[in-house]
Amino acid sequence: MKKMSLLAASVALALTGCGSDSNNSGTTSNGDSSGSASGGNSSGKAPSGVVITAIDGYLQNAEVWVDTDGNFKLDPSDKKLNDKTDEEGQFILPNEYKDSVVFIKAIEDKTNDKTRGLVTDSFELATTAGSTIINPMTNMVIEQLEGAKAAGTELTREQAEAKVLQSVMASGLTVSKELLFGDYIADDSEQAQALNAIGETLVDYSDLTIEQQLELTEAVAVKAQAIIVDPSQKIDDFSPTVNVPADGNRITVTPNSRPVDSENVVLKDITLAPSDAWLDLDASTLFQDAEGDRLTFKLKELANDLNGLVIDSNTGIISGDLTKAGTYNYQIFAKDEHGALSYPLHLKVIKLAENLAPEVVDEEKVRLQSVIDGWQPQEGEVFNQTLDLSGLFNDADGDIVKYRSGALTVDGLTITPKEDTNSIVTISGTPSKSYPAGQTFNVGGVDDDNEPTYVTFTLPEVLEGYTPPETHPLEGKTWYYLEEGHSNGSDESGPSRVWCDTVLFKDGNVYQNKRTVENKTECTAEADIQIGTYSIKDDLLEAKYEVGDEGGIITYDVKNDYDSDAISNGSKAVVHTEDNKSSRYTWFKNELDAEKRIQVLSSDSSDVRDAAIYWPTSQEDKFTLTSTTLQMDVANGSGNSHDYIKVWMNGISCDGLFEGQDGDEAMFERFMVTFDDSPNGIYANNNSCFTVDEDGTPSAVISFLFNYDNNYRLEQDKTYSIMGYISDSWSEYITDIRFNMTWDGKSNHE
Repeated sequence: MKKMSLLAASVALALTGCGSDSNNSGTTSNGDSSGSASGGNSSGKAPSGVVITAIDGYLQNAEVWVDTDGNFKLDPSDKKLNDKTDEEGQFILPNEYKDSVVFIKAIEDKTNDKTRGLVTDSFELATTAGSTIINPMTNMVIEQLEGAKAAGTELTREQAEAKVLQSVMASGLTVSKELLFGDYIADDSEQAQALNAIGETLVDYSDLTIEQQLELTEAVAVKAQAIIVDPSQKIDDFSPTVNVPADGNRITVTPNSRPVDSENVVLKDITLAPSDAWLDLDASTLFQDAEGDRLTFKLKELANDLNGLVIDSNTGIISGDLTKAGTYNYQIFAKDEHGALSYPLHLKVIKLAENLAPEVVDEEKVRLQSVIDGWQPQEGEVFNQTLDLSGLFNDADGDIVKYRSGALTVDGLTITPKEDTNSIVTISGTPSKSYPAGQTFNVGGVDDDNEPTYVTFTLPEVLEGYTPPETHPLEGKTWYYLEEGHSNGSDESGPSRVWCDTVLFKDGNVYQNKRTVENKTECTAEADIQIGTYSIKDDLLEAKYEVGDEGGIITYDVKNDYDSDAISNGSKAVVHTEDNKSSRYTWFKNELDAEKRIQVLSSDSSDVRDAAIYWPTSQEDKFTLTSTTLQMDVANGSGNSHDYIKVWMNGISCDGLFEGQDGDEAMFERFMVTFDDSPNGIYANNNSCFTVDEDGTPSAVISFLFNYDNNYRLEQDKTYSIMGYISDSWSEYITDIRFNMTWDGKSNHE
């Protein structure tokens, strides 16, 4: 089809091609360069195929086809690829088609010519097998080969290329074969500009026979060469007038220049407030014509929505009023008396809407309320909980810039801050009395126009205070702690895994839950099976266990050498001693805090994948509060050659973790990951640990690699136990590292 005109399009605003985002050309996945009459360029891309660039100007969002029947002609039966050209006119041709002729099809009102604008008439271009450029010159090679194929005559690609080269150089215009069939857009020489003028003319007259195209090429080249050799003329804006006689006489070409704008292609954006009116814009002052022709004008908008603006084609005055809010991308064109159209002059107009108040994200509101429902405030008990409001509000026409909180109706509790850019609010204090469920507090999101929206949340029951008789701190409460072991509660035994066990010391009896496979990811709420008795000796609780034919005595010593509330409100640091071997555990009062460590998902946010721990300092009996962070990911093309699980020991270096230091035993006896069907698991050692330094703070990163000296891979929805066993010299002071983490198919590296 004859392509008579083009509309401009604003680059990357409305039209997006489905292809590569690089400007590389001619590079394959193994680093080879594909050489042909097309030339090429390189920018370091490593695609799994051949990168090809489509040129009139660079053609974005054009269809890509492969000649599957070998007739050098685009037929409906040929293969249409899923990818389209990107904003640099590029696409990746899969290696399976590298020996085929390739076509691009520019689609009316969809394909964008980066130089001349939106295509208003569809057209096709093609190139030979192995080429990395498609341009009007390569297309003439294909059309010659198509004609020869149809006529049953012999014609080689080299012979066809020679005819195209001769049609250009007969004029005296000297160009290399590489430039002619290559990316002459990227070359700023006069010869390249002459080829650009020839190429644009060929596309505009693409309905001509191949013989006429060669004749037209030579005629344009003659005029272009005359301009190049004449120092008084410039070829920059050469846009010849073409006459194709209907009687078969020779094509004539008359030199002409297209109108040019004085604004370097883009006008300054215009932003209008809701009450602002459009001020007339005189486009006639923005264009000049070298021959002094009278100009007419045209206005287009990328989405075909002028939104109330019109242009007087004779005066160039743009007038009217924008009727709807939004962003509009206009192109202004000037046309001379010979029909030569300027390149587009881009203008972005932003019509602001009346401000909309922030909206509440209902799903997040429900989620946060469910979190609040799990709180357990109690009269006389210290309470501290936080909420992250970052996902609660959305502003359709701006941004949420501040958060507010207040109106808390429980005496003794406060909510802070009242207003801040930080999305975290904290409810803390000590309730002075009990309340039924239904007390409230408010939070708000404020947009960049200072417009707020508020949400009211309800609190659960504030329980009555209880002053128990003087007892051991472990008595009378249900506790949850993480244990490792091979048994799942049945007669079956598998790899050692992390479990949540539940225990209760009451009235001299010891109660525990019956372990099931569910305890890998959740805690049993009640301990209802009696497994032994206990007594209090000074500050120690001594339990005698009788399970079947087995039994034993374990003493429990509650330590106060650090603030266990920092790990979980109400938790205790408890040292278990059995057969003269002592190990420290964290006993959780809140089962949700224990379950947080065995319900970790690979895609969870960092606050879920983080867990607080205490670690010894260089001072005796002094501990520092730090944390671990879990990460899980699969092998991918961006640097991970193995599936992996990583444990970040934040604020701790690798020194002394796996190898003794300064006469002390290594802190870890062993560190491993286990999972179902893994009899031995995956172990870490000193070679698996490296220290990352961030602003002077070290973090030990312990890596477990899958399919490295093993045949394991991360599997969808499989749960993995992460266990760091503290050595005997340190186990009285440091709790074992114990987590269960599930690969849900997504990773999170925040």
